[in-house]
Amino acid sequence: MGVSFSGSYYKKYSNGPIQFLIKLRIKLDELTKKIRLLRRKFQNKQPRISNATCQITNSLEQAANHYQKNGWAYLENVLSPDFHQEILKNWPKSYYLNPPRKMTKSYNTGFRWDYDISPKIDYADQFPAFQKFLDYLITDEFAKRIRNFAGVNFDLMCDSFLVSSTFVGSQVMPHKDGIYSDEKIKYCLNILFFINGREMPGSGGLVLAKDNELNEIMIEPPKLINTGLIYDVKADFYHGFKPVKLDKFRWAISSQFCDKDYVIRQTK
Repeated sequence: MGVSFSGSYYKKYSNGPIQFLIKLRIKLDELTKKIRLLRRKFQNKQPRISNATCQITNSLEQAANHYQKNGWAYLENVLSPDFHQEILKNWPKSYYLNPPRKMTKSYNTGFRWDYDISPKIDYADQFPAFQKFLDYLITDEFAKRIRNFAGVNFDLMCDSFLVSSTFVGSQVMPHKDGIYSDEKIKYCLNILFFINGREMPGSGGLVLAKDNELNEIMIEPPKLINTGLIYDVKADFYHGFKPVKLDKFRWAISSQFCDKDYVIRQTK
């Protein structure tokens, strides 16, 4: 849950014809879910085959020094070309995702996985590349890479996975995550893998800023095709993006890594 929103920012960016339509979408959330579920029932449910190996390139390691100094890092060519193309070509239609539920975070989401649930995402047979992606993120190998990247002396592990897509008017109002001040968590970082999108600004690439109105921007990802943004959730800055402009969009996969003790403790 987000905290530290700006009231004036909320007022400014929650009004207008496009935002009115998004408010209507939110009110019709349950109906939209039923319609999308019905559409999924009529889709071809034959299992698909994923041929590419999930590889996160050494752009991760190359950005480690910047991350450890600044609390965030932007990466290009983050996935191997063949795996990125496989994810890109098999990106799910919007009816496989859930509609937005609130104005402060108004985009489609789906294929959610959390550490304490089944190791399989929904529709894993139809979207095997997504399952393959998750399978790699939860390996000891990648956990070690993330620990070295962050430069911490304790284990980190993946505790969430989420697919998302924006549409015209989608936004994330600038905020800090609720766990920012949670003393039970020693460390937490978010990774956003941008799979596809139009040129920035205005497509929904997450912005990091020193303030909750995006006036003092630290980083606005310049590209949204096979790039990534990693940031320290407990660092003293905000994240969000302004409403997506006409003819623009962004597809992303996000994952959160927290200290292992916290993740395990949450499941007991």
